[in-house]
Amino acid sequence: MVVLPLADLIATALISGSARQLLRMDGNNHSVFHFDFAEAAVEESFQPSADVYVRDTRAFSSGEMVWNASTVWGIPEFDSLTRSSKLAIDQLDRLSSTPDRILVFNPGQGHLPIAAALRWNPGHITLVSRDLLALQASERNLRENDYSGSISTVHSADLASFDSRFDLVCGFLEEKVPQAVQEAVFDQASNALDTAGSLLVAGTSTPVTRLADRSKVGGLALIHRSRKHGHSAALFLTSPRRNDSATPQKHEVAPDG
Repeated sequence: MVVLPLADLIATALISGSARQLLRMDGNNHSVFHFDFAEAAVEESFQPSADVYVRDTRAFSSGEMVWNASTVWGIPEFDSLTRSSKLAIDQLDRLSSTPDRILVFNPGQGHLPIAAALRWNPGHITLVSRDLLALQASERNLRENDYSGSISTVHSADLASFDSRFDLVCGFLEEKVPQAVQEAVFDQASNALDTAGSLLVAGTSTPVTRLADRSKVGGLALIHRSRKHGHSAALFLTSPRRNDSATPQKHEVAPDG
């Protein structure tokens, strides 16, 4: 429906664009059109290159690991790792087994999945985020660092829809969301673990502390937690209640640095 003074202009423009006019009704002030575009010429949809979002390409490091990442606009860690990422990557050294199926939620620029890929070269990495650009950047950076395994990207706000189970689920807690959301993601991440799986969560210290307490009744054993300058990372293992063959390691908490 358009205002009457524009009716002829709209009709001419649409018809010249290969649309077919099926109905036109003129009133005192407006005109109503029904156009059919089914037989219009179909052009290839324009797909903008991801390169337009690239902010910089530079080297990052953690311990002896060094990798390059093409960072994108609008996502943190474009020039350096956050404290949460540093703590999370350090926790990977504490895994007692080599994971082959890894899920990373909220991967950001892709630094955590890259670190996991460089350590173990797992067969499959699944990336989950509600940020499409983060998924694209993380997948791209994994490939640019010669990861040869399979990658799945899942555009979702939660982790509840997976049929498969993972040896390691790891990722970052969103800050500006209600506590109930963080707890739901934690519970979903726990449910996505295999019987001898590990869960690694990182973020600011307060939500990580809450989730460490929550794990006591959630079938997980806290293996180690590190904290530094208001940030924290915690590593959990499926407890004997879920996996009788798994013997939790001694619970350690690293002091603030």
